[in-house]
Amino acid sequence: MTERDSLPSKGNDASKSNGSIPEDAKENVTTDWVRPAINTLPRTLKRSEVVARQLVEDVLNRGISPGGVLAPESVLLAHYGVGRATLREALRLLEAQGLVVLRPGPGGGTVLSSVDASDLGSTATLFFRLAGATYRELVDATTMIQPWLAELAASRPDHKTAATELFEAIDATDAVRDEPQGVFRTGPAFHATVAKLSGNPVLSTLTNALDAIFTKQVLSGIDLTPRQAEFLDAHRGIARAIAAGKRAEARKLAHAHAADLQQYCEEKAKQRLDQVVEWL
Repeated sequence: MTERDSLPSKGNDASKSNGSIPEDAKENVTTDWVRPAINTLPRTLKRSEVVARQLVEDVLNRGISPGGVLAPESVLLAHYGVGRATLREALRLLEAQGLVVLRPGPGGGTVLSSVDASDLGSTATLFFRLAGATYRELVDATTMIQPWLAELAASRPDHKTAATELFEAIDATDAVRDEPQGVFRTGPAFHATVAKLSGNPVLSTLTNALDAIFTKQVLSGIDLTPRQAEFLDAHRGIARAIAAGKRAEARKLAHAHAADLQQYCEEKAKQRLDQVVEWL
């Protein structure tokens, strides 16, 4: 593919779009962009990347909470011993990751943000896009991982705590079950709770990132209210199995629920599932 073929011309409608892919667009995506990590030797970091990492470590060591404001630019420049351009590039790197918000003008400054798995999801969509991954493949991945997380959650000894957290998430969704958008505000909390209870922060964060992409780019365009009662019942069954420490049952129910949701998406948004993941 030449540069002329791969980039839209000034008169192309794609250059006027908001970045989304039309439903009937023919996508030409190959997997040539993303290769296995053959060279795993660390590269030399740019000075701005070093400063960004130092800033993160300082925030963690000082226990600064989201909403906290970093020191003024003059103080940061003196502390890290770099120029203004390097410091601002470091802050922009952190802003792109969702860790800080840069507020210009009087009374502004660098404010710490509360990052979540959707920030990881936004970054991952670029790599999924370049790899040619479709939404169906994204759903396949979560369908395989979620039963595993449910089984791990059922292995925890603190069953009472697990039950409390899971049923609180279910009650929050049940309260807005008749609102078309209510499930998108509250529904992900149940799966996020199961992931957290798995005790594996890597799997938990990864799964929540995939769920965030799926919810925003696929589920948000589907009316779930006709099946909401059934999905909530499935959540209750999974929660009871986890709370009782029934690992095999939790895994089985979680798989059935994930497969059921995937089938519903096949019925309501098959064309969408066939599309390559968009870069958020």
